[in-house]
Amino acid sequence: MLEDLVCAANKVVGIKQVTKEAQNGRLLRIYAAMDADLEIRRQIDELAEDFRIELVHISTRKELGEACGIKVPAACAGLLKEEEGQ
Repeated sequence: MLEDLVCAANKVVGIKQVTKEAQNGRLLRIYAAMDADLEIRRQIDELAEDFRIELVHISTRKELGEACGIKVPAACAGLLKEEEGQ
């Protein structure tokens, strides 16, 4: 499942962007790092449950950041749904 995120051009990184896209109904999947701050993990769990979005747990923030193609650790990321016409 992490491979989907690595290959995807349509992704967001960070709790603010993941929250925004979840509220807009645009997320297919949320990825959460298990070593993220407890409060952030709680927010991510609630988002996934409230909006019925698949949640995938990743071991570390470093691993998730690398999968997103960024040079800093990431607590969470989201894979966006394909838009119509793509």
